[in-house]
Amino acid sequence: MSARIELKYTPVGLSYTQCLQIIRQHPVSFVRAFPDRWVNNIYFDTPGLSAYYDNMSGVSVRRKYRIRWYGEDWLSLKNPVMEIKYKENQLGGKQSFDAPNFKWEMIHESLDRIMHLGHLPNLQATLCNRYLRSYWKSMDNRFRITLDRSLSFSSPRMGLVLPTYDSDELICELKYDHILRTEADFVQQYLPFRRQRFSKYVHGVITLLAP
Repeated sequence: MSARIELKYTPVGLSYTQCLQIIRQHPVSFVRAFPDRWVNNIYFDTPGLSAYYDNMSGVSVRRKYRIRWYGEDWLSLKNPVMEIKYKENQLGGKQSFDAPNFKWEMIHESLDRIMHLGHLPNLQATLCNRYLRSYWKSMDNRFRITLDRSLSFSSPRMGLVLPTYDSDELICELKYDHILRTEADFVQQYLPFRRQRFSKYVHGVITLLAP
């Protein structure tokens, strides 16, 4: 697992268009890495929501489990990937393995099979979400920015359904290799966003499940 720094920002009071203008005008010359796309996730946790409580308690070393696939079609999971995301303070990384394609009407049987393949029998589907992501990279390809909008959520505990709760949150994330900490100070100077911890999984759990 390669370690990278992941810093999150919430651009309070700024529109998506204004955020894009700030990114485009940055001195390191951010350009689009590739076209915008929908990011779809099904998150897993223990019955007691251990991953949620670890995040809320500020546990420095934690894991997050999810199935991720891309594209506007929510009902057909094409090229889904099971991901185990590691977090240690600001350092992040992940392991992943391919999962079989399946249709939403086969969700329960498919999730059971995927969890078995991933040797994760003690977890259960807890939250679904999706958002539209823009991808940016510096001209030297050392720094990356993602900008997420149109977040929506649903809870498998209330039935596995299409995410319908809409959020107006904008989430910006700066990502870079941990050896670039010094150079990153310069990059951060020109991102006038409020930096804070933000987990889409935690946000969704609080919104829908309110443990």
